[in-house]
Amino acid sequence: MGDRATLMVYDHGGYSYTEGMLTGLYNKLHHRGANQPKPTYVAMGSMDRWYVRYDSGVSQWNNVPNSLTDAINENPTVPVCLAFGRVHNSYCVLWSDGTWSWCNVPAKLENVLGYKGRDKSAPKFVSLGPNGEYFVRLENGKMWWGNFDDESIYDNDMSDRITSIHFGADGTYIARYT
Repeated sequence: MGDRATLMVYDHGGYSYTEGMLTGLYNKLHHRGANQPKPTYVAMGSMDRWYVRYDSGVSQWNNVPNSLTDAINENPTVPVCLAFGRVHNSYCVLWSDGTWSWCNVPAKLENVLGYKGRDKSAPKFVSLGPNGEYFVRLENGKMWWGNFDDESIYDNDMSDRITSIHFGADGTYIARYT
């Protein structure tokens, strides 16, 4: 889910999307020939930020901060989860080797990501939103979320079964449950 659009990438390499798709990302995906590599992972954010990885292992990205470009180029592994936050240089990335890095994320999320206590469970999923929202789920199942107003998610009998929350513009979000 990006700022104003949702993109679904399917296991077979196809995809579908809603209105409001980022133009540059649309052009990268839509104008690929039938024999070109298929997308396997896409992350979208506000401010025309996006990242796409193809089944060939090649990645492309747009309008990301220099620190993220450097991290992608210098890390021998690939992002398995990438989230863009409220400001241009706000992001969090989970790497395929189990490590993670972040820049300019909400303070409460930074506390979770930086915690090195008894429970050293690694993040399994993280998302950031255009208004400072965040969600993180650890490998041990613990999760934290914040900076969004919908209290119904807290009152839901299934709140302990949330696997991910993706944030969009104007307070919209999609919560996935098991």
